[in-house]
Amino acid sequence: MYIVYPLLLMILWDNAFLWKAVLVPSVSFVIVTVIRSKINRLRPYEAWSIRPLIQKDTKGQSMPSRHVFSSVIISMTILYLNKPLGIFFLIVSFLEACIRVIAGLHYVSDVLVGYILGILFGLIYFI
Repeated sequence: MYIVYPLLLMILWDNAFLWKAVLVPSVSFVIVTVIRSKINRLRPYEAWSIRPLIQKDTKGQSMPSRHVFSSVIISMTILYLNKPLGIFFLIVSFLEACIRVIAGLHYVSDVLVGYILGILFGLIYFI
């Protein structure tokens, strides 16, 4: 996903949609970061003293998942331009959410809220 977004921006370089493709994810990322710092929920590996499958030392700030949010907002950017490709990347984002839960980095509610926020902020493209 993080290779796809810069490629998308390069493709859109001379397109009027470029400003929206940069501004919507950037501003919404900041908003999600502020929300997450205010909630400051412990991560599963902190609360349950488990070892995460993916090495992570971050303390707190589990809700909402910013990785999942970022993946979904990028997918929504693509969806606006190409529906089949956007749907494909929304599925990839869902799989990423599952991996983050299975790895012990997030609770289901963390990734669900991240996914929903990504969809909601992404709907701005269609307004």
